[in-house]
This record gives sequence, C-alpha cells and structure tokens, in this order.
Amino acid sequence: MLVFDDPSVAGLFGNVFDAAFENSAGFASEELATKWHTLQGPGRPPLHFCFSPHTSSDISLNPVRGAIEQASSSVLYAVAFLSQIKSGPTQEAFDRLINRPVFSYGITDKRGQLRLEKPDGSVRLVDFDYLANNAPEPFKSEWSGGKGINVHHKFVVTDFSLPTAKVFTGSSNLAPSGEKGNGDHLILIEDRKVAVAYAIEALRVFDHLHFRDRMKAAGTRPRGGKAKWDSLKLRTPRAISGKPAWFEDYYVTGSQKERDRLLFAR
Repeated sequence: MLVFDDPSVAGLFGNVFDAAFENSAGFASEELATKWHTLQGPGRPPLHFCFSPHTSSDISLNPVRGAIEQASSSVLYAVAFLSQIKSGPTQEAFDRLINRPVFSYGITDKRGQLRLEKPDGSVRLVDFDYLANNAPEPFKSEWSGGKGINVHHKFVVTDFSLPTAKVFTGSSNLAPSGEKGNGDHLILIEDRKVAVAYAIEALRVFDHLHFRDRMKAAGTRPRGGKAKWDSLKLRTPRAISGKPAWFEDYYVTGSQKERDRLLFAR
C-alpha cells in the first residue's frame, strides 16, 4: 500500500475524479490524461502520475519500456495479465529483456504461450501453482484459487541496487487495452529506498511461488521428457556425493544464477 500524506497528491487525484465523473467520454482528451504529472515536495522524491484512459497507450507505457530497456543491473516484475498482452511497449520490452545480460525475475498468473526460460536454460518466470498432492497439510488441501486471476500484482522495479532505481506501480495492468479503456493510474517513483522495499517483497513472493512450482513438479515427468524431475532434496558436497554441490551453479559464467549471486551478495 502506498500512503501519500500530501495535499498536492490528494488534489491531483481529486481533479481526476471530478473530470472523469463530469465527462467520462471525453476524459481521454483532457490534459489530465495526455501527459505525466510530476509532484515534488520536501522530504520525499519526485512522484510521477499518469491517468488513463488515453488516446494512445504509449503515453503511459513508453516510460515503462524505457526503464526496462535502460536497466543495467536488474528488472523485477509482476504483471497480472502478462500472458494476455500480445503487443505494445511492455510486451516488446519483456521480450527483449529475455535476451539481455540483466538479472530478471518475474511472475505471471498463467503460463499461456510465454517463454519460461532464458537462453542459458534458467527460469525467467514463475506462475501460480498450489500444492494439492506433494505436500503435507495444510498445503495439500489448500484452496486452488479457481480459474480467475490468482496473482493480481502489477509492478516493475528496475535497478533497485543503483541510484537510478525506479518503481512503476498502481492500478494499471500495464497493457495497451487497459490504458486505452480503463480508468487506471500508474505511478513512477524514482527512489532507491522505495525500490529496495519493493524488491524485497517481490523476491519473497517469487521465491515462495517458485518453491510451490518445484514442489508440484517434483517426481513428475516434464512434458516431452523421458526422465522425471528430481525430487526436492538437499544436495550434499561433491566430496560426499560425487555430484556437483548446490552452489556450483552460481559460478557458471554468464548464467542467471551467477547474476543472482553477484547482485544479491553485495
């Protein structure tokens, strides 16, 4: 939750509500919807707000694409409807991100036709899974979440470990259709402390769902594969097992796990 104790922020949102209720059909052409609004105040970083619907989704989404493509260290993201975005600035940026030597970690609610691996074979995305079989209670009988959207987060965090850190968040689905048809808002915060807070929460959620995904797949056969997935178990040192230790994967040059080690060990 973001709480703004600031008359200028409240005033801006008040103006948006007034304009939207007075002329909802023409709001997309209002100045409130045709540009980003920057508010500055003592004791906090500049805040940038963008309100939809717009006549063009590029107004709000081009800055998101720019931040992703300019990121030099990391991109963490959760986009609830990512599997349904077929084109536009965010989809293009995420497609290009997969081939760049930048640490990226994300979540989507549904696998769909998304590419789930980087070229080096490391996982790029995790999706919602529930532990119905291979786990003790209470996880075994937990609620599946049904057929709708189970994970509704919408944020992008770029370069959280650098002074250039950015956070995009808000009610926006980060999709062209929503930006042209929904009454949403998108917030850009350029502040490393805020970005680090988002990054910590993002990793907590990602790692939790990654564990669920691995637990669900443990002991099953991957689609099109012959051997079963390994069961989850502790990997002993090479001197004992004769097999690679768990940490050796994090020293493979150019791998996602190496970038993970270098990014989070600082």
